[in-house]
Amino acid sequence: MNLGHSASSGNTRNATTVNLFETVNSQTYQNQLTNNNDQKLWIRGTEGSIAEINLFGEDANNNNIADELEYIKSKNWLINQAVLTVYVDNATMANAAGTDPYRLFLYDLTNNKALIDYTADTSTNPAKKVYNGILDKNTTDNVTKYRFRITSHINNLIRKDSTNVKLGLAVVDDITQGNFTLLKDKNTFPKKIPTLSAAFPFGSVLYGANHPDTAKRIKLEIYYTKENN
Repeated sequence: MNLGHSASSGNTRNATTVNLFETVNSQTYQNQLTNNNDQKLWIRGTEGSIAEINLFGEDANNNNIADELEYIKSKNWLINQAVLTVYVDNATMANAAGTDPYRLFLYDLTNNKALIDYTADTSTNPAKKVYNGILDKNTTDNVTKYRFRITSHINNLIRKDSTNVKLGLAVVDDITQGNFTLLKDKNTFPKKIPTLSAAFPFGSVLYGANHPDTAKRIKLEIYYTKENN
């Protein structure tokens, strides 16, 4: 058996900011929501926004399966681990020092529910530490990031032909509460948001899929095992 590692960069997916409420407090924030170009993701609790993430990029042959996902499925790899990493834009967040959310919540945005990796994680101290989403701040190299282990979700896409749903990324006040609240406007997408996102007063600015700094773009790393030929 051979071990492999596949790191997907920004050109294999897209991510954008989704405005949830009509009220915004900052002109800069409002401009980013209006002119979102996939370079930065602005997420915020209370009357704020979430990020929408689409894994595996385009479907050029229109068969309803993203091309990169189709390629991985054809290799029959055994997925050992899959980790989604998002990096904080520390320069943009400089004026909000000390307000970085301790946890972010990555979930199934299409169906408004938690991912299987979240529900299966019963770890404590801190809660959901395998699934994670914990603030990781390295002051030495000035890198701040959040990592999510979504191995079961990716395995289901590859092995069980599960639907490649849109993922949502939100700030939350308590990671142990994976509940959702219906928005007042039922004609919008999404129709629901994580309940405890509405209770968190702060937010974050993350590097998007098309940010010029390619090293800090949102990325999915897949570690796999393949049979020897």
